[in-house]
Amino acid sequence: MKTCVRCELSWPHEVTYNAIVDIIRDNFRHQPSYRRAEPSDALMASEAELCSEELSTAVAKNITPRCSSSRRSPCWSYLLAPGELLHLKLYLEAWRLRTGRSAEDDPNAFFNLGDNPENRYSWSMPARGETTGRMPGFRKSAGRYWHAQSRRWVTDNERLACLGLPVYASMAAAAQCPLLQIEGSKQMAGNAWQECNAALVAMVAWACVRTKPQTWG
Repeated sequence: MKTCVRCELSWPHEVTYNAIVDIIRDNFRHQPSYRRAEPSDALMASEAELCSEELSTAVAKNITPRCSSSRRSPCWSYLLAPGELLHLKLYLEAWRLRTGRSAEDDPNAFFNLGDNPENRYSWSMPARGETTGRMPGFRKSAGRYWHAQSRRWVTDNERLACLGLPVYASMAAAAQCPLLQIEGSKQMAGNAWQECNAALVAMVAWACVRTKPQTWG
């Protein structure tokens, strides 16, 4: 048996959300090491993880890997599908046209190779008036998120780390929680919010509503 409870706003949620965000920002700004996160912060994988990623992809594609047991190859483009190579070429050309410099010289240049840039851009190009862009939104599609400077894609674990999940020891230590190990992480890293942002929105939503008094008639 289902029980439905009607609710109503008890306080403007925009006011509560903005107040909490301002407090969080002020607290971080007073930290000596504070700086705004950049897309390049997503690159957290160790050399061992990168070698494993390259080797497993090469084996799955029946391609001779160019990495060694302890060092990845300097460029993973040989593992990309023809469509991904074309999209990468178009992204690189568009980046140079927009900025006047090569994307490979910008540590924050990321492209979603699953999207055709002739239709739309899914990249970390800074918006007008900004100096640093944002990581393209993750989706469950098979698109790879390419980092131009390191000439490789973002690993599945790195995508989860972008969403705030403690899949690396440094993150788990900072959050004072156990290290999270997830199988099938690619399916979890799409169409999802960053964990802390989602928790904040849920908290504000619950804090700003109350049960609506029932009327009998």
